[in-house]
Amino acid sequence: MEWLTRWLSDGGSGELTPRKYGEGSVFQRADGRWLGVLDAGFTERNTRRRVSVTGKTEGEVKRKLRDKRAEIAKASGQVSSGASLRRTVKSWVDEWLPIRQATVRPATYAVDSAAVRWMLPVFGAKRLVDLTPRDIRAFHARQRTANLKASTINRHHGAVRKMLKDARQEGLVVPDNVLEVPAVPEGETDRVAMTTAQALTLMHHAADLPHGSRYFVAFYQGLRQGEALGLTWDSIDFGANNITVEWQLQPLPYLDKADRSKGFRVPDGYTARHLKGRFHLVRPKTRKSHRVIPMVDEIRDALITIAETGQETVGNLVWVRDNGWPIDKKDDGEEFRALQAAADIWHPSGRPYFGHEMRNTTATLLLELGADPVTITAILGHSDWATSVGYMTSRPEQMRAAMEGIAATFRPKEIG
Repeated sequence: MEWLTRWLSDGGSGELTPRKYGEGSVFQRADGRWLGVLDAGFTERNTRRRVSVTGKTEGEVKRKLRDKRAEIAKASGQVSSGASLRRTVKSWVDEWLPIRQATVRPATYAVDSAAVRWMLPVFGAKRLVDLTPRDIRAFHARQRTANLKASTINRHHGAVRKMLKDARQEGLVVPDNVLEVPAVPEGETDRVAMTTAQALTLMHHAADLPHGSRYFVAFYQGLRQGEALGLTWDSIDFGANNITVEWQLQPLPYLDKADRSKGFRVPDGYTARHLKGRFHLVRPKTRKSHRVIPMVDEIRDALITIAETGQETVGNLVWVRDNGWPIDKKDDGEEFRALQAAADIWHPSGRPYFGHEMRNTTATLLLELGADPVTITAILGHSDWATSVGYMTSRPEQMRAAMEGIAATFRPKEIG
């Protein structure tokens, strides 16, 4: 290692007492002087390039390392003015969050703000230029200690990484290796499709509920929770037997909970129709999510039965509470779990199925019935086939039938 060769030639004895700091490492040599080592990327031969500095005191070496980091940042196109080098994470977050609030969907902003709440106690007081991979790992560790799921930690990780990348775009100095820290391992998801028998049993029990047809549509049409709860009669064409998925139900936060007359937090360019309270109808999250799905006779008959009741509903919604108000997502989830318990239906692990696993069931059944990738992706409203594949579960009976088909293909054929 080049830095070690230089250190030895400078009179070192071989004994190093490591001191971890900033982006580099700081050591005190046997002769009392201090050595700082900085990872400066790669050489033209793709080998690690390291820069070292020495000084009489630890503080002197730390200052020299900061100067070196600033030089490297400037060479890579980052601004390294004194003001930018002094910027703390907290000061940038105070500027960044309002930008995000005005430009991203409310659900995305909720993840951003949650990530910031977990991050600030860990390294909010540090300067951006002094961040290290260790800070990101400590951010992960704090959430693991609180028993947050790996998927949640990784959503927060992505938000913090976006925050730091945006800081760079503004000309602030953020070390390269901080952005290279990987997300935490999530392991395999246990989300699977229900069996056909389970889906049929659940729909049978749901038939007795005031809005049990909501589950029929979820299984048959593959609607997301917000899409189902946000379905309006205006989106149903009984003449053409089509359902247009064009809205989803979303509660938006108030700008000021103490003074609700100030309205709601709505990002720029975000389409939202106010219904009641915090409830709004908003557009689906992607262009592909806005879709038209054929309506089969079973769904048509179930919806006609509801329409014949003549109940007035807020926003002309199909499924509502007894008072005509929208159904809260939390209440909808609790009803789905209660429905499973009443039908004695359980996930293979013993837990209740998640509502989103009804979409897994739709995707798996479409695949088993021989639907082509384009059709499955269009029905589910995914952006691409790879996303749809993640919703599918391979069942033993279908796998065996497929393997038998392969075997039949390769078996010797009689000639003549």
